[in-house]
Amino acid sequence: MLKNKFKRLCTKLVSSKLWSSDITLIQLEKVKTGTKVIYTDQFSKDMKCVKLETTKKLNEDKFDFFTEFFVSQEEVVDFSLDKEKLALVYNEKRYSIFDVVFLGTMNNEDALIKLVVKR
Repeated sequence: MLKNKFKRLCTKLVSSKLWSSDITLIQLEKVKTGTKVIYTDQFSKDMKCVKLETTKKLNEDKFDFFTEFFVSQEEVVDFSLDKEKLALVYNEKRYSIFDVVFLGTMNNEDALIKLVVKR
């Protein structure tokens, strides 16, 4: 199978030692216990990513802080990319995924996945 050159380039850039960070992506499984619904860890994978922190000003004195993690699409092929079914561990802190954005579409294939975490 011939790989997309753009996907290979994205994978190489994301895993570069100069600017990459280490994260653990966790797939969650929905479990119903009586009347409660809880999410348990199903499996996890360590991967390289590029991290970007952004701030959005809501009002004069209120801010939202977001961290965006860019991962290669090849790293997350085993995961269901539903934001309710994902968690992320960065610097030993666990975060829930706020949004999942597919980037770098070329020939109807995604090359990068942006995982947005609200802090």
